[in-house]
Amino acid sequence: MKVSPTKAHGSRHLQEHELSPEDSSCRICGEKSRTMVATLQHDPRVALLRCPTCRVDSAARMPTEETLASYYQDYFAEDTSVEQDDHVTFHIAERLATHILKGVDIRVGTTRFRILDFGGGDGSVSAAIARQVIGAGVQRAYVAVVDVHDQLVTMDDDRIVVEKIADLERLAGDAFDLVIASAVLEHIPDPRATIETLFACVRPGGFLYARTPTITPLMQLCSRFGIQLDFTFPGHVHDMGQRFWERLLPTLGMVGSFQIVRSKPSIVATTFQRRFWATAAAYLLKLPWYLLGRCYGLVGGWEVLYVRCRHSDP
Repeated sequence: MKVSPTKAHGSRHLQEHELSPEDSSCRICGEKSRTMVATLQHDPRVALLRCPTCRVDSAARMPTEETLASYYQDYFAEDTSVEQDDHVTFHIAERLATHILKGVDIRVGTTRFRILDFGGGDGSVSAAIARQVIGAGVQRAYVAVVDVHDQLVTMDDDRIVVEKIADLERLAGDAFDLVIASAVLEHIPDPRATIETLFACVRPGGFLYARTPTITPLMQLCSRFGIQLDFTFPGHVHDMGQRFWERLLPTLGMVGSFQIVRSKPSIVATTFQRRFWATAAAYLLKLPWYLLGRCYGLVGGWEVLYVRCRHSDP
């Protein structure tokens, strides 16, 4: 029996010509001695490999650029038979905005608060954050949304500017108060350069928030009962959990430049009003972590908030 953990997108069985050659090296740290933790598909076989150094789980064979383009073209194609919520990775933008801002110094009373939202869709979440910082006393807010999606949220407050940026590299070296990468890094075959650019865009004293799925432990548990939990390959090509995020700074050589503000199971993305049983299951899965800590991994998703040390160069 096959079960999908999300309604947002499902797996697609790829043929040989849709896959890149197998790469023995970790896409984050370059480690070559990885171990298999699951099989994502058979014939042609694609294994899920774990890096012992940075602890990321990644597909041994990545989809080609053309395959990913086709996959996401189909995903974003308008389909009246699909509920609008199925293409949304988080219900209620204001709720996620409030959650992200916990632990963030918004510098009340300053002139401008700058937000970079990587993979932010139409910018609804970052726009909601901008409204909240304006409400807290910041005079103006600027939001740069980096996403292939064409739509952009409409603002009715001239104190807030929301701009669509096509390429993250255009912002390299720029200084933002808050950088967001929510439910996006798991989709990128080679994410290291992207992650380094996101860190580089954080000003001294600024923050980076990331949220990713971590379902490998759930996949392994379900397999014992004959249940195949869908990894949603090739949509997801990495699994990034607690150990990955808490090892990332030494992996990138950034110890002393950044510190972890919080690292915990991710906020539940659905609501009881829209998906009662899925929401209840998510809360029940995450709850034991608060008692057992890192020895418990069945949380389904992880989030981390970093702050850039003020002595660090922008």
